Amino acid sequence: PDWHMDQIAHAGMDAILVFVSEPPDGTRNGRVDMPALVKRAARHGLDVYAYFDRFGHPLEKDPTDEGAEQYYDGMFGSIVRNAPGLKGLILVGESCPVKKSTGFYPSYDWPSFLSLVAKVTRRYRPDFDVVFWTYNWYWAPEKDRLPLLERIPTNVTLHVTYEMGDVKRKRCGVDDWIEDYSIVRPGPGTTFVSEAAVARRRGIRLTSMTNTGGRTWDFGGAPYEPVPYSWLDRFAALKTSREKYGLSGLMEAHHYGFTPNFIAEIAKCAFTEETTAADMERCLEAIAARDFGRANVKAVLGAWRDWSDAMKWHSARVFDQWGVLRVGPTYPFTFYGERVPDPPLFFGADVGRKGGHWTYLSLEPPKSWPAYEKEVAAYTEMAAKELPFWQAGNAKLEAALKAVPADRRDAAARMLGIGKYCEHSVRTSLNMKRFWQAKTKD
Repeated sequence: PDWHMDQIAHAGMDAILVFVSEPPDGTRNGRVDMPALVKRAARHGLDVYAYFDRFGHPLEKDPTDEGAEQYYDGMFGSIVRNAPGLKGLILVGESCPVKKSTGFYPSYDWPSFLSLVAKVTRRYRPDFDVVFWTYNWYWAPEKDRLPLLERIPTNVTLHVTYEMGDVKRKRCGVDDWIEDYSIVRPGPGTTFVSEAAVARRRGIRLTSMTNTGGRTWDFGGAPYEPVPYSWLDRFAALKTSREKYGLSGLMEAHHYGFTPNFIAEIAKCAFTEETTAADMERCLEAIAARDFGRANVKAVLGAWRDWSDAMKWHSARVFDQWGVLRVGPTYPFTFYGERVPDPPLFFGADVGRKGGHWTYLSLEPPKSWPAYEKEVAAYTEMAAKELPFWQAGNAKLEAALKAVPADRRDAAARMLGIGKYCEHSVRTSLNMKRFWQAKTKD
C-alpha cells in the first residue's frame, strides 16, 4: 500500500522486497501487477527487488543441462521481462535448489547457476542486480564455504547474514551460539568476516542481512524489539564493516516485514549521517522526550537499558527461537504424543508432532539425554536471569505513563505492551523448560 511505502521511505530505506513463487508475477498471496508496483514504488523513491521463492520445488534443470538456458530464461528472465524496472533478484539456497543440490550446502554448481541467471536476466536490464545469499550454509567450515566464493562471478552481489555463524561462547556452562536472526550478539559473526574478506579481495559488491528495521526472530510476535542499546552496538559494528570490508547495503527486514518503530528511527540517524556514540545517545534522548515527555526521559532510558540488558541472557537456540519464543505466551502446552493444535503455528510444529526435541513439545528424552538435560538446565538458568530485566524495565515504563502527555499516552502504552509481551514470552519459555525438566525426571 502507498501509506506503507511512505513509511518505508520515511525510515530512510530505499527498496522493497517481493517474494515471487511462480514467475513472472505469482506470489504466496496470488498474482501481483509487478510493473504497476515498480512504478508506484518509484514515486516513493523505492526500488523493487524480487526474491525467488521456490522453497521445496527444485529447478528441473541444472545450469549445465541441455536446454538449460531456455529453461532459465523462462524461469528467471521472465521476471525481468515482465517488469523491466525491477532493480534485482535475491537468490538464496533453500529457495532455488537445482535437481542435484539441496540448496543447503556450498556446492560447486552455484557459480554456473549464477552466471546463467545473470546472463538471462541482463538481456532485459543490463545493470540488473543478481544477489547471491549464503544464508543456508553459514554453519559450514571455511574450507567448504570460501572455495565456492573464489569461484563465483565477480559481477554479482554477495549477501551474507551478519551475526549467524559466530563462534560458540560459554554461557551458564554450555556452548552457546546464534541459530538464526538475532540481536543477542551485535556481530559481525565469524562467517560474515571470512566471506566479507573474500568479497573485498575479489572486488565483489557486499551486502548483508542485518534486521536493522528493528525485528529479528528473537520474539516472533513482536512488531519490533525495543532494545535500543543492543541495536546501537550493531549499528556501530556495521559502520566498522563498511570501512573494513566495503559493506554497501543492508537488508533490514525479511519474512516478518517492517512496522514503523523507533529502532528504525535511530538506524536512520546512524546510517544517513556521520554520527558518534554521543550523537546516538542524544538521538535516543530526543526520541524519549518526544514520545514520553521531557519529564520522563530518565525513566524511559532506564527502561530501555533494562530491556537491552535482558538480551544478554536471551536464547537464540533453535528449540526456543523456532518454538516457544516464536509463538510467545500462546505457546501450545501439550504433552508428548498429543496432537498439536491446527493449523501449525510455527516452524517446528511438525517436529513436535513426531516427538522431535527441537521444541519443548517433546517430553520424551532424546537419545542424547545426558547432554540435552545439561543444555536445558543451562537455558533455564539463562531465562531466569533474563526475566527480571524485562520486569524491571516494564515497571519503570509503567510508572512513567502517569506523567506522559495525554496526546502521547496511547502510543506510550503500546510500547509498554511490547515490553510486557517480551516479558511474558520469556516467562512462558522458562515455565516450559521447568515443566520439561520435572516431567522427564518423574
